[in-house]
Amino acid sequence: MKKRRKPWDCIALGKSDQEIGRALNYSASSILWWRKKNGLPPNPRKRKYDEDKLLELYAEGYSDAKIAAELGCCRDVVFNFRQRNELPALHGIGGRLRKRGAGNA
Repeated sequence: MKKRRKPWDCIALGKSDQEIGRALNYSASSILWWRKKNGLPPNPRKRKYDEDKLLELYAEGYSDAKIAAELGCCRDVVFNFRQRNELPALHGIGGRLRKRGAGNA
């Protein structure tokens, strides 16, 4: 008889609620409910990009799109990182700040 894995086995391995749900054939919301019911915190998210490299490219004046292309992630990831760290948007290489309302004149 095959032994069925328990959610806490997957939590100990550092899996996300979604990964645990997939492995055990439950929805991620069921795993979330179970975890909260048992007072367990979520496992930390795994970053799919290097924050130091992102900051380095930002300091060099790269735009969000160029940084995302270099890191292999989407532009929204870079945008959200900038918002969390209160960094203004840069317009392309050269580090010029993007001005609000500066459209085509």
